[in-house]
Amino acid sequence: KLPSVLGEFKSKYPNITLELHEGPINKIHRDLSERVTDFAVAPQHEDSYDLDHKAIVNDPFVAILPRAMATKRKYITLKALNQIDQLALSHDTAVRATVELVFRNAGLRYRPKIELTHHQTVISMVEAGLGAAILPKICVAKDENADYQVLPIRPGILTRQISIVTVNGKRLSPAAQACADQIVRALRQSA
Repeated sequence: KLPSVLGEFKSKYPNITLELHEGPINKIHRDLSERVTDFAVAPQHEDSYDLDHKAIVNDPFVAILPRAMATKRKYITLKALNQIDQLALSHDTAVRATVELVFRNAGLRYRPKIELTHHQTVISMVEAGLGAAILPKICVAKDENADYQVLPIRPGILTRQISIVTVNGKRLSPAAQACADQIVRALRQSA
């Protein structure tokens, strides 16, 4: 979704240069605090006391199963997921911290077999049949031809809030505000 939003923004404002940074939550927060970036689109995180979060959407986590493990069920439980080899994002991501906490709170031990640094690589590994994964729904493309099945997790306890994140007290430039507003509209429409 983000590429099409940014493409639309560039069409509307061709003279504005965009610089996009990706990374784990601690890098995103550091870039904001050091004024490397104007704003972030990110989940809330406990170490963000100097940052302001304006909520956009709630993003539930989903299970992604290789096609060979596909089921006719309409959902999957944490307990059932715990019986399948897991693929996970690295320890320095907010997604990983959230998944580990939910498993721990359910009395289950989260033991991924393979750890990766980017969600798209996780999805590719699921398609290759190397295991299942738990990712935020917003990270998983809707593709009817994909070699994976996406299932809601029940009970629906895994969710995160996506926000526009800025430094407390800092106003965005008109260009940055226009870009943030366009991202907010697109995310709310797709939710």
